[in-house]
Parts: sequence; structure tokens; C-alpha cells
Amino acid sequence: MKLLLKFNLVLIVVFAIGIAATAAISRDLVQRSAREEVYNNAKLLIDSALAVRNYTSRNIAPLLETQIKYDFRPEMVSAFSAIEVLKTLRETNPEYQQFLYREATLNPTNPANRAVEWENDIVIGFRNGVLKPPLFGERDTPNGRMFFVAKPLKVGGPCLLCHDTAERAPSTMIAKYGSANGFGWKINEIVAAQIVQIPETFVLARAEATFRVFMASVAGVLLAIAFLAGLWIAGREARREGLDATRITDLGVYVLIAGLLGAKLMLVLVDFEYFRSQPRELLSLVRAGASDPLDPMGPTRTMREPIRRRPGFSMPVALRKPKLVFHTIHLISLNKQVLRVGGIMVPLA
Repeated sequence: MKLLLKFNLVLIVVFAIGIAATAAISRDLVQRSAREEVYNNAKLLIDSALAVRNYTSRNIAPLLETQIKYDFRPEMVSAFSAIEVLKTLRETNPEYQQFLYREATLNPTNPANRAVEWENDIVIGFRNGVLKPPLFGERDTPNGRMFFVAKPLKVGGPCLLCHDTAERAPSTMIAKYGSANGFGWKINEIVAAQIVQIPETFVLARAEATFRVFMASVAGVLLAIAFLAGLWIAGREARREGLDATRITDLGVYVLIAGLLGAKLMLVLVDFEYFRSQPRELLSLVRAGASDPLDPMGPTRTMREPIRRRPGFSMPVALRKPKLVFHTIHLISLNKQVLRVGGIMVPLA
């Protein structure tokens, strides 16, 4: 077995082992990082909702104290304002559409805010001091596993305007919600919990997208190292045979440039509408069009019109059934005048 073939085999084995080891180690780290990122975003939403609550209690509620005698306005209720603001955020920002916010309350005025069984356990745990905020956890649901973040809500002075006793509550509120629930609250008592839930599938999808980008980067670095090593070996072999090593290395560079240009041209042909609307992407060496699997935000094809094939255009079989293909250049013969690459004769002198 020739030295060049041995070196190629060893390089392939090392490359495969490196990729496999890196993938095994990095996948867990990436998933853990994705969880932490989502938890931090959820905690930020909770803190934002708390800021909205405080602003409403200080600045909005006093302006409506007179009007509430004639017409109950939910905008003066801090919980309503926080829930509506985060609802608007979810509707206008796709990144937060999977973040579900609730203010689970043990004894609410509005029945829609009543804590269910697992939320009830969280509120009581905060009240008894068994649970420490912020609480991070996971739970199984009929719709799949969910991650959640929770923080307790304490009763403040403005809350007693409506939640002290039914007799002291605004009559317009009693007319709207009745006098059976939402009363008897005490200052600094924990009566509710802010809870944000996130589907596990959303977290894992973000982790998988980041993992693909990372692994593609690692593979790109290893391939670049392999390419440079191949050029060095080819140049050394050329000098040993008395050939011009510069021509050999130049040929390798030309092949690399041609490969990159050819790949980009094929992407343009397959995804022409995308590149026509995003001409700057023609200069990108990373993205792969509108359906780029390496995009950290995930494939964007669902956000655009599907590709319409031009009449007479037939996508190659290799593209209709994509597979990972390793293109290898076989060195068949090497002498002082001609380098034979596959079936192509490349003059060296």
C-alpha cells in the first residue's frame, strides 16, 4: 500500500472519529445551553410583566379611580395589563410565540386566572417557603413535555382596593365578577405565581439548529485542514518526481474555487426566487438559500412562497434525493509531463 493511500485512510479515520466525538460531546452541551437561554428569556418576560404591573398600579389605576365608580375598566388592573402586554408581544414577535404566560391565582376575581392543580402546588410551595424563586422545572402534559419558570406574586397596597372585602370593592367590579371570589387578601401574602411555559420541542429545535451550525463549522475547519494537508502532500510528491510543485498547488486552489462557484450556481438555479429577492446572499459562503438547514432560526420556507419550477426545468436526481456525497479526486498517474486526474489530462510543463 502506497504512503499516499495510507495517509488518506488515516486522515479519513481521524476525521470521522473527530466528528463523532465532537458531536457526542457538543450535543449535550448545546441542549443544556438552549435550556438556559430559554429559561433566561422566560425569566426576562416575568420581570417585564412585573414591571408592567407596577407601572399600572402607580400610574394608570389612579387615573381611573373616578371612572370605576360608573364603569369598571380592566385596564386599571395590573394583572390584566401584564397579560395583555405579553399577549401582544407573542402575537407580534415570532421568537416569543411559544412562551405561554399566566398569573395563576389561588383565589382570583376572574375565574380564568384560577390556578389548576399543579399551579396550585407551586403557589402553596412559595407561600410555605418550600420553593425558592425563581423556580425552574419540567412537566408532562397531554400536548408534550413543557419547561416552566415561576415566581411568586405578593399582595401590594393597591391590590386591596379591589381584593380586601366585597363590601369595600367597587360596585362596578362586583357587578361584573360577583362577590364570591377574589377577596380576603392580606398585604405581603403570596396569592399567585407568574408562570411562563415553553414546549420542550421548541427548546430542542433551537438546540438542534445551533448544533447543526456548530457541527458544520467544525466539519468545515477539518475539511480545510485536510485540504491544506492534501496540497502539502501533493506538492511534496510533485517535487520528488521532479515536477513544478507550484502548478500542483495552483491546480488545487483552482479546483476549490471552481467547486465553491459551482455549488453557489446550483443553489441559485434551485432557489432562484430567493436569491433574486436577496441578492446579497450571492456573496455568502455559509447560508444555503431560503431552506437553509444551518440557519439558527430554522428553515424559513414556510414563511415564503414555495419555489415555482420554471417550465422545462427538471431538478437533478441528486438534488431531489439529497445525500451526503464525498467527491474524491483519484490520482491515477503522475509523471514529469502530465498529471492525470480522473479522465482529464492536465499538462504540467
